[in-house]
Amino acid sequence: MAKMGRPKKAAKERQSKQIAIRVTAAEYGKLKHTAGKAKISDYIRQKLGLRGDK
Repeated sequence: MAKMGRPKKAAKERQSKQIAIRVTAAEYGKLKHTAGKAKISDYIRQKLGLRGDK
């Protein structure tokens, strides 16, 4: 039986760029606290209005 995987995303939908920032331990703690149960990256995307699906 063949493995059924997730279909590949179209090239324009793939996340290919990365943004890195450095924060202090206090800033990271504040981000983590404010994001709550969400991942920090998802929280930042939501705050920037980059994704409306989460």
